Amino acid sequence: MAFPQVAILSSPWCAHNKKYMPLIRAVVANSKNIFHFELDEDATIPEALTQFSRTKPSLLIINGGDATIHTALNFLKNSKLFDDMPVLAVLATGRANKLAHDLGSDRRPHKILAELINMAQIGGMEDHIVKQHLIKLDTADDRDPFYGVYLKAGVLEAQVAHYKHKFDIAVLPRHLVSVLAHAMVFIRAMGRGYKNKNNKVGFVPHSRIRLRGAGEVKCHLFAMLVTTLAILPSGRQPFGRFGKGSMGFAAAEYGFFSAFRAMYGLMTNNIGKKSIVGIHTRRSGEIIMNGATSITLDGELINVDPEVEITINGDEVLDFIGFKKPKA
Repeated sequence: MAFPQVAILSSPWCAHNKKYMPLIRAVVANSKNIFHFELDEDATIPEALTQFSRTKPSLLIINGGDATIHTALNFLKNSKLFDDMPVLAVLATGRANKLAHDLGSDRRPHKILAELINMAQIGGMEDHIVKQHLIKLDTADDRDPFYGVYLKAGVLEAQVAHYKHKFDIAVLPRHLVSVLAHAMVFIRAMGRGYKNKNNKVGFVPHSRIRLRGAGEVKCHLFAMLVTTLAILPSGRQPFGRFGKGSMGFAAAEYGFFSAFRAMYGLMTNNIGKKSIVGIHTRRSGEIIMNGATSITLDGELINVDPEVEITINGDEVLDFIGFKKPKA
């Protein structure tokens, strides 16, 4: 009897694959009917997925970091390669592993891989299929939509990136560069020049954020988080209970005290549980906004026009393998 085919997309240079790739190759070598594609670079992901589409695997496993997963998901959704999308799974071999953590597959990747292959070829995969909602970002231009599970926006992203670049020139240690960059952003937030459009670093445009079924937020946006993950890798759920939908939303208004309250609320795990001045939390299935100066989706920077309305929708789903224990 022929086993159903399993396709594996591997990014050997990811953070933890330097350690685990030999073990993953050993699992593949001891399995039957496996199509394993090891990437030379992320640019070859379309080539790999196109080859997979010709063989119609029952399970497609992405062995890589958040960037590899993000690139693969976007190509799968926008290219429409598969008439019937295979069930997807991810291994935790990157640095952040947000999606793997949410799906419960953030254990030793070679062990998870062996379990996944056994499920697909021997049986039991159907019992572990979960519907994972995706963020669909429409930038209101000619580009294809962007897909992911973890979106950040606000002037915090742009200002931190600016100061990191400045401090990097001084050849400082990476951790010190990050600390200094965030410190400079907080210091700048004490000033009143954030409405000055001529200040390319300090200017913070006014944002209008409309959440389907959950009202509206108008503010100068310091930081915003939108995610379809049930829980963040830190174990926190800073989204509150107001509103309904697949996306958790949290935003902090610009200003030193709002930023300080946001940081303190995160440290004490009170965001989403208590009302905090300058902090907005809720749930929604769709967000329409303008005033975004910088957006990252699963860590990938996406440039947008702050004058143009963008749409963030969380209604689309894909089938993934999840390892979460059922609730009692």
